[in-house]
Amino acid sequence: MQRSAALRRPDAAVRSGGDSAVARQSLACPGAKPLRERLRAMAADLVAGWKADGVPAMVRAASGLRGLAEPLVRRAGGGPEHVGWTMVTIVSEYWRERIASGPQGRRLILLPDCPAAEPRQPGDDGPPRTCGPSCGIATIWAAARDSGWAVEPTARAVAAIGSLVTGQYDGV
Repeated sequence: MQRSAALRRPDAAVRSGGDSAVARQSLACPGAKPLRERLRAMAADLVAGWKADGVPAMVRAASGLRGLAEPLVRRAGGGPEHVGWTMVTIVSEYWRERIASGPQGRRLILLPDCPAAEPRQPGDDGPPRTCGPSCGIATIWAAARDSGWAVEPTARAVAAIGSLVTGQYDGV
């Protein structure tokens, strides 16, 4: 809970005891589309070299991933506030092809309930709650299901991750 609050509002990291300097400096999505596209392309080029050798051990730690993201951001002309976004982009590029190539029904997406929807009742294991057919969550849910993804609400995240561990799904 503290982490999600810090991601939405970097000042929340100060109140929750998180690393406020890191939160303020590295959570911004680049506002300019050309910069985002340049960083995505650079991340894709970076991870393309990992296909043969696998993920470098240093990348499995946040500090190692940050060490790869910082030079990419500098070369692309971004600021230090874009490092965290670039770290996520690097990891996303690594998993993009692996998850997309998985068979239908073996890929899982967790979606939140719509904040405007009726509250979930205890024991409700149904799909993500939506506020109606034009709801953004409903649109994402329909598109994911049409593309072969299994969709679970974030309220079932623990059970869904258990299913991932047991092999029911190939990726989340």
